[in-house]
Amino acid sequence: MIITIDGPSGTGKSTTAKRLASALQIAYLDTGAIYRSLAWFFLEEKIDPANEAEGKKALKRFHLEITEDENYIVSGKNITKELRKEKISTLSSTVSAFPYIRKHLRKIQRGCMSKRSGVVEGRDIGSAVFPKADVKIFLTASLASRAKRRHLQLKEQFPDQDFSLKDIEEKLDQRDQADSTRASCPLKKTSDMYVIDTTNLSLEEVLIAILHRIPRKKMRFFYRMIFQIAWGIFRCFYRFRVYGKQHLFAGPALVIANHTSYFDPHMTVLAMKEELHILARNTLFRQKLLASLIL
Repeated sequence: MIITIDGPSGTGKSTTAKRLASALQIAYLDTGAIYRSLAWFFLEEKIDPANEAEGKKALKRFHLEITEDENYIVSGKNITKELRKEKISTLSSTVSAFPYIRKHLRKIQRGCMSKRSGVVEGRDIGSAVFPKADVKIFLTASLASRAKRRHLQLKEQFPDQDFSLKDIEEKLDQRDQADSTRASCPLKKTSDMYVIDTTNLSLEEVLIAILHRIPRKKMRFFYRMIFQIAWGIFRCFYRFRVYGKQHLFAGPALVIANHTSYFDPHMTVLAMKEELHILARNTLFRQKLLASLIL
């Protein structure tokens, strides 16, 4: 399963993607950091990305390693802290505008996720890199709120430096224009993307909104048949109702219910509307028929 998160800078893509990947226990890929790594490499090598012949030669020398603890290694040097500097951010926008660069890095991005599930975030992930992703999210937010978030992020990363909120807002606006109007794979919302405005939402609220979009795993035929019969019985004869559905979401979890009657396990299963595996005392599993129902 591939989940893409697109959107302009400062909408919370990276933080949201990391938390989402952690919640679902799948991989996370920050494609923006890949472009920043290349921007750092071009700057170090004094490569002009506008010179396509020179740029293509440089791409053959560009070797990026992403460690499990999210460190970015280029040419044997850990450049993780360099990636969030303003000059690298600005240059990465310039570098990403060239089609030959996007084509090369697109192969790297797809290669990273070719054999695993994951959350991938960037500016053209759902529209160009993974157009057939299982879930496609587009985060947006007001320019002012994005500038404030970026300002706080920079102050946290570089406490010994001063940053102008007005300058950050202007640079974000310029970045938006550059990303949205570039000829190759511009930042855009597609019709199959679910749009979330994060201006006034907490991280938890954004995560819940995304988790509700993730398709649930299909029930097995026999399980689904028993489920539907039991649902009808409890609904008709016991007026069974479920409250707080907005707090339920897809993904691995333990469901622990207070046990006040013999009906509680059955009603817990019916409330979830997805296949559960039961933990119970071992004597229940000695009865073959019962064991086949609850396993």
